[in-house]
Amino acid sequence: MENQPKISDGEAVLLIAFAITADILNLIPFFNILVTIVTLFGFQLYFIMKGVVGGYNLAGNLIDIIPGLNFLPMVTAGVVATIIHDRITAKKPKLQKYKYGGF
Repeated sequence: MENQPKISDGEAVLLIAFAITADILNLIPFFNILVTIVTLFGFQLYFIMKGVVGGYNLAGNLIDIIPGLNFLPMVTAGVVATIIHDRITAKKPKLQKYKYGGF
């Protein structure tokens, strides 16, 4: 149980579905900045609450703010990269703390 990913399969499907929806809404001019801000804070809050490092998602959302690059599906790419990172780190063996001495 200790080497389980923090994001379950069902949560991953829902997160990717929301990210795809956000990327489709980002194609609408002048509406994309609002969608980007909402998804930035929403996904970051979710990943913080789950205890997952959300750096990939943050990078994807910040790239989405840049004019000319906002047509790329960077929100979805950031969410997928964060989920993959969560799966990879869950499979790594955890270091154990050893007690030295007689205590």
